[in-house]
Amino acid sequence: MRRLSWKWGAFLTVVLLGCGPSDEQVHLDAGPSPDEIARAEAAFSEHFNAEGSVDWSTEEVSTEVAGLLRLYAEYANAHHGDSLAGLLLMRRADLLQGRGSPDEAVKQWIDVVEAYPSSGLAAEAMFRIGFTRETALGDTTEALKAYTQLAQLHPESIWAEQALGAIKWLSFSEARMLDALEGHP
Repeated sequence: MRRLSWKWGAFLTVVLLGCGPSDEQVHLDAGPSPDEIARAEAAFSEHFNAEGSVDWSTEEVSTEVAGLLRLYAEYANAHHGDSLAGLLLMRRADLLQGRGSPDEAVKQWIDVVEAYPSSGLAAEAMFRIGFTRETALGDTTEALKAYTQLAQLHPESIWAEQALGAIKWLSFSEARMLDALEGHP
C-alpha cells in the first residue's frame, strides 16, 4: 500500500510540474503592476476638485474609473491572498460606491470578507456592507445582520465599536429615539 501511495505521489508531482504554466504564461497572468495601478490612480485623482469630490458623470472620469476597476480586479485575480490585492478590492468597492453602484460595492466587500476572513480588511468590509445597506440601500434588517456579524466575528476591531453603535440606533423605536435625542433616558 505504501508503494502505491509513493508511486501515486511521484506521478502527481511529475504531472503537476510538467503541466505548469510556461514562463510566458506566468508573465501574462501576473496582472497589472503596482506601478501601473499607481499611475492610473494618479490620473484619476486629478479629477478631484478643491472639496475632494469628483464629477462622476463626465466621459473622462467614467473611462478612468472603468480602467481602475479593471486593473484592481486583474491584480486581485492574479494575486489571490496578497495583502495588496485585498486593499485594491476595497478601493474597487469604494469606486463602485462612488459611481452610484451600491449593490455592486456590497458584493465586492463580501468578496473581501470571504477572501480575507481573519484580517482587519474583513472587519472594515463588514462595516461598510452594513453602512451601505443602511444608508444607500435603506435595508436596515440586512444592515443589522452585517453589524451583528461584525461585532461577533471581530469584537476587538475599531469597526465593531462603530457597528455596536449603529445596532443601538437602528434597534431604537421611534419614540425611544426621540427621547434620546431630547436628552431623556
